[in-house]
Amino acid sequence: MPIYSHSRLETYQDCPLQYKFQYVDRLQRKKQGIEAFLGSRVHETLEKLYRDLLNGKRNEPADLLNHYEEQWNRHWKEGRIKIVRREYTPEDYCTAGRECIEKYYTHYSPFDGDTTLGVEVRVNFSLNHDGRYRMKGFIDRLARGKDGIWEIHDYKTSSALPTQEDVDEQPQLALYQIGVQQKWPQIQQVNLVWHYLRFDTALSTTWTVSRLQELQQRTMKLIDEIEADRDFNPRESNLCDWCDFQDNCPLKMHPLKISTLRPKEFRADDGVRLVDQYADLKDQEREIRARIDEIKKQLIAYSRQEGVRVISGSEHLVNILFQKKFKFPESADKRRKELEALLHKAAKWNEISSLSSLALDNIIRKGEWEPELLQKVKEFAKEEEESQVRLRKKQKEK
Repeated sequence: MPIYSHSRLETYQDCPLQYKFQYVDRLQRKKQGIEAFLGSRVHETLEKLYRDLLNGKRNEPADLLNHYEEQWNRHWKEGRIKIVRREYTPEDYCTAGRECIEKYYTHYSPFDGDTTLGVEVRVNFSLNHDGRYRMKGFIDRLARGKDGIWEIHDYKTSSALPTQEDVDEQPQLALYQIGVQQKWPQIQQVNLVWHYLRFDTALSTTWTVSRLQELQQRTMKLIDEIEADRDFNPRESNLCDWCDFQDNCPLKMHPLKISTLRPKEFRADDGVRLVDQYADLKDQEREIRARIDEIKKQLIAYSRQEGVRVISGSEHLVNILFQKKFKFPESADKRRKELEALLHKAAKWNEISSLSSLALDNIIRKGEWEPELLQKVKEFAKEEEESQVRLRKKQKEK
């Protein structure tokens, strides 16, 4: 079994097929999203800040910003960085990263609010005793607060600020906490701190032992699900626009392909042609169904007016059937639960499996239950008349 990471698990939860492309097939990414590129450059700069501090060197803001821009220019590869939000330029993103660094420096300088124990600290740990479920992670910064409590710090360059509730449920740093406490068993409490750099905001939380144990169980269950998956079906979401494997994805391959075609090639594409034909036919189908429904209403009205049940045409006959049925409360109706309770109490629930109006109607019509129970069930029902229109071809006269 492979060693899992939080990002690996998160990829599977976002889209099993993306997980397969990245971790099973190991397809090479053709482009990197600008958001990930920006995040990497900011992380590298803050890593330099604290690594230098550990070695007695304190950088000035200009030193860090120069380092940031050097790294940006060194790693930037024209045509290899993907920008989904076209209203923003590379310079806009570069500026956003620069502002993240400036805000962080201003807020935490002179950086003596805690003691840094390590930067980019690797943790390897097991989720169970036999070591079958193994995980790894990199902690942006591990520190000890002035109160003696250890802290796991993580930097986020996201353009969205989560709620405290979101942070309380976020498993990434809680998993790292499991790794830290396995590596340093004497540590009893750990504060988990997320720095949302664009907003100059830190959000923190703690996890109890019982919650950590529940997280271990959930994570092992997720790993079992991944290991058993043989299909890796795609999962479409808003994240698809940022996916690196759209040209391999069955949900995106064809739209991506035709987006580059010239008008003549576009119209000649078999897929385009078939979809257009299908859409036209569906439109016709809706129009025809509406007309059929209207004719049905007129046939039923004619049947009632003339007192007939068979209406003759040139080559066809129409049979009009009138039938009364019991209608029971729908799932949103509060009386639905009362009816379900009645059936459970009478030990009749299994006979209808789930509460089905059709099944109950048949039982009432056939009188299959005790009369007293049938009467109680009928109190939940409303008897309505349904009509059906059936078309059949006339038989040729011999």
